[in-house]
Amino acid sequence: MDDWPKPGTPVKLVVKTWAGKAEHTGIALPGSGKGLITMKLQNGYNVSFPESYVDSFEVLDEMPIIEEEVVESEPQDESLPLVHLIHTGGTIASKVDYATGAVTARFDPHELLDAVPELRGIARIRAVKLGNMWSDDLRPRHWNRMLKATEEAFAEGAVGCVITHGTDTLHLSAAAISYGWSGQGGRPPGRIVLTGSQRSPDRGSSDATENLIASVQWAAHGPVPSGYRDSSVVIVHASSSDGSCAILPGCACRKYH
Repeated sequence: MDDWPKPGTPVKLVVKTWAGKAEHTGIALPGSGKGLITMKLQNGYNVSFPESYVDSFEVLDEMPIIEEEVVESEPQDESLPLVHLIHTGGTIASKVDYATGAVTARFDPHELLDAVPELRGIARIRAVKLGNMWSDDLRPRHWNRMLKATEEAFAEGAVGCVITHGTDTLHLSAAAISYGWSGQGGRPPGRIVLTGSQRSPDRGSSDATENLIASVQWAAHGPVPSGYRDSSVVIVHASSSDGSCAILPGCACRKYH
């Protein structure tokens, strides 16, 4: 289509379909194939139509702004034990921003509880954001920050901590946390879990939900750490399918893939 706007132009498109006319607003893109016009919708998805489907289009001065609905968070059950969720990065405590396609940190308690409402019946969640980093970029100074965050959590009355982490170097951080607490015969005053996932909690095929539920359950109600191979644990799927999670000693596990 010779008069289709150049890529990056805001446009309102009306197309004729078998169900009638439909209107779409978005950004013009180069056609994804011969005889197709393509645009990025306001929800972040791309859509293409045959040129013959186009009824009309209008070039806009700017994209309309869609304001997100503000939903008041439900109060948490004060009778439940307190668990600190310490976010360092990784997919497990993130969500997809469909406007950009990027994954962003989900570190507000109400957002996490909305994504995994089962957590409301297990513990009170207090979220702490240490960063939103690729796990390959984590260094020993970040291990010290994680240790400090767990120390502060226990001082504030938490019975356990869940550290969400990218999976590539999760086993290294787990070992550092374990040795940091159990050196010279010590042990943490509560349970420390490190967990990760392959897909974010807002995806239907995510492993994040089950990993988070299992991790918070252990952090809130698991056995008291003895200081022997349990100063930190790693909790992830036991297999490629849902149904069970493995609890691994933080000082004796590694990622193979």
